[in-house]
Amino acid sequence: MGSFVRRLMDTERIEILLSGSSAKLLSREVATSLRGRALEVLIHPFGFREALRHAGAEPNASWDSFDAAELSALDAALRTYLATGGFPEAQGIPVRDRASLLRSYVDVVVLRDVIERHGVSNPVALRWLQRQLLGTPAGAFSVQKLYNTMRSQGIAVGKDTLHEYLGYLEDPFQIASVDTSNPAIDRHRNTGHHALASGDWLTGGGDPPRIEAQSGPESTAWRYTRASRRKLHG
Repeated sequence: MGSFVRRLMDTERIEILLSGSSAKLLSREVATSLRGRALEVLIHPFGFREALRHAGAEPNASWDSFDAAELSALDAALRTYLATGGFPEAQGIPVRDRASLLRSYVDVVVLRDVIERHGVSNPVALRWLQRQLLGTPAGAFSVQKLYNTMRSQGIAVGKDTLHEYLGYLEDPFQIASVDTSNPAIDRHRNTGHHALASGDWLTGGGDPPRIEAQSGPESTAWRYTRASRRKLHG
């Protein structure tokens, strides 16, 4: 795809916008194939203000000018946002429909953008890892502990493979791992990591996993930090 787009740009006076799944080519790989002629723009789910704007409820004044009733309404809207998440399609629909929608997002991402794209040979281990990380949002984890748990459950997988699968899930923004480890500790032990659901999907237990339509304060803060290009501090 990159060579085709490059040829168009070389032969035609046009601007091209590329969007969609990363199943065939990641955005950074597009930029590489176009040799500096591409500009990557990440489109995040709605932030709180954007969700209010979508609902036609964006405040026209600064929050510090609100009276008690307006502050209470804003607080209720924030709680709704944290429970609903930022996907545009998930706004204002019943909880059951929202859960089905988010479940389909999770399934499509792991099948098309991970299993098919990377040729994953152990989908059972990948699905287990996905459920574990999405089921404990903002929870601490280590690859060693995940490896030990999987072995105790009879799931055969290597630690190096788990490292690869973790990267595969991060590529399409399904999860984001934040390193909060002590630099004095051997980094190969993978202590002090936290997994955040970066796309406003969090799962509970069960098989298939139960999708909770919830953003969560930690994931919301991470997304805001990423969008603002600021560093995370523990």
